[in-house]
Amino acid sequence: MKTLKAIGRRENGEIVEFEVVNGCVHCSDNKLTELHLPNGVIQVDCSYNKLTELHLPNGVRDVRCSYNKLTELHLPDGVKVVDCSHNNITDLHLPDGIKEIYFQFNKLTELHLPDGVEKDLVFM
Repeated sequence: MKTLKAIGRRENGEIVEFEVVNGCVHCSDNKLTELHLPNGVIQVDCSYNKLTELHLPNGVRDVRCSYNKLTELHLPDGVKVVDCSHNNITDLHLPDGIKEIYFQFNKLTELHLPDGVEKDLVFM
């Protein structure tokens, strides 16, 4: 069985690999400036890096990307939990079915809620 890997690049140019274990990638606090996630990832924690962009694969459900330098974040349908606090995001579109969102300490000028947003959605 082939092992899935996420590929990152550190600010010094070094390429690093992170194994996907049970659909989860944990690569926080690695000084990453780039991160490429394979299909099959359902949870990612890439907090405390230097990412300016993050492309999420379809099927991801839990995204932890706080303390980066993101200016935008495109969330695919099916995401349930997102912590994108402490970034530079200005415009955020929330997908249907999201349950928790943490977005404090950004530069939000627009927040787009899905139609019929669930009343139990947790905003922080």
